[in-house]
Amino acid sequence: MTRVSALFLLATLLLAQIQIPLVTMRGTLRVLNKKEIIVDAGDDKLVIFRRLKKTKFLKGAKEIPESEFTVGAELVVEASRERDGEFDAVNVFLGEPPGSSR
Repeated sequence: MTRVSALFLLATLLLAQIQIPLVTMRGTLRVLNKKEIIVDAGDDKLVIFRRLKKTKFLKGAKEIPESEFTVGAELVVEASRERDGEFDAVNVFLGEPPGSSR
């Protein structure tokens, strides 16, 4: 293994360990399908989140079926912001997340 290859491998491993903080957004559910979640964040702003295999649907700390989320429901989405500028939904809470001061 060359020195450059070793440095590249080390840099890749270090970047993989960096935890990117999640963005939290509140709003009203407008669309929920297999590929995306669209939330009305108020002031005529719609935010689109991509759904992933790792996206969890929760009420408090308990995981619930996505069928409990209906259009018009108030929710909180925790998402990561990807390099392409898109949001990937990680946790979707029906109501407020546990420990929320709101």
